[in-house]
Parts: sequence; C-alpha cells; structure tokens
Amino acid sequence: ISDARPAGDRLDRIGAGRRLVAAEEPRETGSSLRLRRHLADLLYGGRALATAQRLRSAIAALPSPEAFAGRLEDLAAR
Repeated sequence: ISDARPAGDRLDRIGAGRRLVAAEEPRETGSSLRLRRHLADLLYGGRALATAQRLRSAIAALPSPEAFAGRLEDLAAR
C-alpha cells in the first residue's frame, strides 16, 4: 500500500505547498533545519504563499456548488 497523498502531491507539484517525506534514518542530520526552512517559506511569504494565493483566487472564481446543482437540475429536467 502506497502512502502517497494525492492532494499533497498536487500542491507540491504546483508549488503551493510542500510534501515532505519522512527520513529513512530518524536522526537525519539537518532534518529539523530543513523542516524549519520549509515552514518559513510556507508561512512567511515565500514562493509557496504566492502560488497558494493564486490558487485560492482561482477556486473562488469557480461557480458555487448551488449554481452547479441548478444547472444539473435543468439538464436532468430536459
């Protein structure tokens, strides 16, 4: 069974988030520093924040579920 997280993978791929894989060795050198770097980028205006804001705007521009359901009802009535 794969532990892949499709949504996390997609966010990582477009640059709106990070999907960090657990280290093979629990005490990997520099892993806490690496984690801090990723968190700072996500929380304090790095590249990921700008991409996430664009994604949020694109999602907000989509029709609401209610509007979409209305269209489906119209199609079903035909």
